[in-house]
Amino acid sequence: MKIVNFDLNIYFDPRYYGIKNIIPSTKKSVLNSSGKYAVNIYFLVRMKELSKKLNDKNLDRLSLYRPIDRIGYSFLRYEF
Repeated sequence: MKIVNFDLNIYFDPRYYGIKNIIPSTKKSVLNSSGKYAVNIYFLVRMKELSKKLNDKNLDRLSLYRPIDRIGYSFLRYEF
């Protein structure tokens, strides 16, 4: 039997894939968002719900755009 030692960073650390992990924390960072993004679908759902709860359409801004690609089952790619 062969034991495989998995490096959990592969699954939990975006830097492993050369991805810069940015969490938008201000309205300015959300509204000025040029670049390429891989966004977790669950994050999009949470932002949509938060947008309704706080009555702030800016929080659900990504629903106005169509993703350019899908990565697996849980990420959508956007380019602005």
